[in-house]
Amino acid sequence: MASSKRTSEQEAALRARQQANQAAKAEASTMRAGQSGGNKNNPMVRDPKTGKTVSRYPSYTRTALAPGLLGAIALLAAVAVIDTGWFTILQYAIAILALIICVFAWQAKQWWWIIGLVPIAVIWNPVVPLHFDPPVWYAFHLGAAIVFVASGLLIKIPVPQDK
Repeated sequence: MASSKRTSEQEAALRARQQANQAAKAEASTMRAGQSGGNKNNPMVRDPKTGKTVSRYPSYTRTALAPGLLGAIALLAAVAVIDTGWFTILQYAIAILALIICVFAWQAKQWWWIIGLVPIAVIWNPVVPLHFDPPVWYAFHLGAAIVFVASGLLIKIPVPQDK
């Protein structure tokens, strides 16, 4: 009698596991069907808050972040070497990095950053240098460093969906 009871319990547990497996398979197939555009290279996941399927990968890149941080570092380092030969070398770096970020702002279609970045490239242009008193340079360096960091953080270039 005990063996028949155990067998019926085992059968009930087996049926419960089979039903759970079938439910999990059905849920996985409906989730795959709702992932239009998802493939092995760009898997999609369901957002738990909205219930929508989204790509696991970001839809944008911050390519201006590295040049923005490098430019801010160069600007703060240049404060220490104003009126020396090193300042000219740092002027080249600052002007070039400002123009690089201008290209990224153009690609991101955020043209308003160019209003702040082109003057930086002109003021720190070593080919036709502008001469200011050190307190003016200090203020310009601080303001330009803020523009570099802000532009690096806020310029986002959209990633094409086919990649």
